[in-house]
Amino acid sequence: MKKIGIIEILKMSIPQIHNLAGTLDATAIRSENWCYMPGDTSLPLLVAHMDTVFPQPKFVAYDRGRNALSAKTGLGADDRAGVWACLKLRDMIRPHPAVLFLDEEESGGAGAWDASVDLADTLDLFPYFIEIDRRGKGEAVYYNNESAKFKSYIQSFGFHEEVGLFSDVSILGAQANKCSVNLSAGYYNNHTFREILVVHHLKYTMDRVKQIYLDAAKTKRKFKLSKQSKYYYCSRDREDFSDFDGRGQWQWKDDIPIDYKMARNLEDFDDKMGAVKPLLGFCDMCGYQEDTFWSEYMQGYLCARCFQRNSLSIQDPKSNMEEFHEKFSTSGATTRAKFQSIRRKPKEPSPW
Repeated sequence: MKKIGIIEILKMSIPQIHNLAGTLDATAIRSENWCYMPGDTSLPLLVAHMDTVFPQPKFVAYDRGRNALSAKTGLGADDRAGVWACLKLRDMIRPHPAVLFLDEEESGGAGAWDASVDLADTLDLFPYFIEIDRRGKGEAVYYNNESAKFKSYIQSFGFHEEVGLFSDVSILGAQANKCSVNLSAGYYNNHTFREILVVHHLKYTMDRVKQIYLDAAKTKRKFKLSKQSKYYYCSRDREDFSDFDGRGQWQWKDDIPIDYKMARNLEDFDDKMGAVKPLLGFCDMCGYQEDTFWSEYMQGYLCARCFQRNSLSIQDPKSNMEEFHEKFSTSGATTRAKFQSIRRKPKEPSPW
């Protein structure tokens, strides 16, 4: 393989990544919003997404002491770090694993939806899917009611389970009825100009994914979902929403654990309203600092724009949106003034 550095991948446009895949593998199949590099279908499928929330940076800074990359105009390591990791792993592992690069993950997963249809027969051949598109180090996120056996297997390689909102494998796994996992890519503060990529945290994942593939080549392990998945996110058909949460942990309507619902701060919970108050913070979906509101369907704090686009109530979308707008209109201005006066920001864990 031609030696491709992580900074080169960060600076590439999406068409350039398509061309690179074609250069590295003449059999690569390219579509408008996905690119598939064939490989051994008895091994897990590697997945990453090509799009970022920022234009590609012209200059990338490297902090030698912390072994970290950053860019003033936005780094885009979410998920160019995953793209680079997949290419490197494909080059290191024999037989070559298949790689699927997707577009439009940041705007709802259109690439994953299209690939799940266009490549349906091919996706059905793989034992499970591995995406490298999670922040931090050593984290593993499951979306589609993966079995305890699959989780235990993945975590035996040095990962720990976390809860996440969405990634491409949440769609691919649900549509193909396959187990899938999203693993850390070593980036932090994604969707903000403060995003950084800690290179050795990314390599931590790469080393362990390589071990998973070496084991998979020997054992040919296969896993099944605990039950048919019904994970729907930003669906193209709003009628697709299900009352099954896709994680097998709880139903959305009545039995959401109260401490999980009040995850940020007990003071943020409004007993009278029975919901979390709007507060100035970072939207868990787009990353912008705005008034945020707890979404039971997405299990995260979303701004008004993302809430309306992605979190319509599965019971009564209309009444849910009326309630949402009422809360923002009555308390949003007061909340904004209160939190802007103290410039409150959610505390983020240090990557060091």
